[in-house]
Amino acid sequence: MVEFDPADGSNDIIQKLMRVPGLKSFKEKEIQDLLRMSTIKTFKAGEQIFKEGSFENLTYYLISGKIKIIKKDKELLMLQRTGDVFGEMGPITGDARSASVYATDDSMCIEINISNIDKMPEDNIHTFRYIIFRGFAEVLASRLKKTTEDLIQARDEIERLQYR
Repeated sequence: MVEFDPADGSNDIIQKLMRVPGLKSFKEKEIQDLLRMSTIKTFKAGEQIFKEGSFENLTYYLISGKIKIIKKDKELLMLQRTGDVFGEMGPITGDARSASVYATDDSMCIEINISNIDKMPEDNIHTFRYIIFRGFAEVLASRLKKTTEDLIQARDEIERLQYR
């Protein structure tokens, strides 16, 4: 993992982030504020970003590359779009990480310590909380929809196999 100075190439990152569905509500200045309270990190292909069972208050937005999410040695999800979010469950629930995350390609992410939002100027706290957590809600709703579809498909397959 390599930390990155946001001043180096941050305009390109700001433009990418302004197109992210969960962050579209932010103005350019607010994206800059988000970058100031974040760390831009790069990960080499195969590098672990975090481990299942660890405790952290960090959430990540993918800027470039590919990330895979693995639980109990099974790949659950491959993320590859700018703005894909991962690691959001830990800060929401306070529980240990439910999966491990690895970079499958050289990847760049924004790492956000969610507790930093509480250290922002009072006039920005509520806006940032709303936008960040609304983005999380959209991600979780999408994943829940996919999980429900997978569950229905698995039940149908079990039923088909039982009545063979």
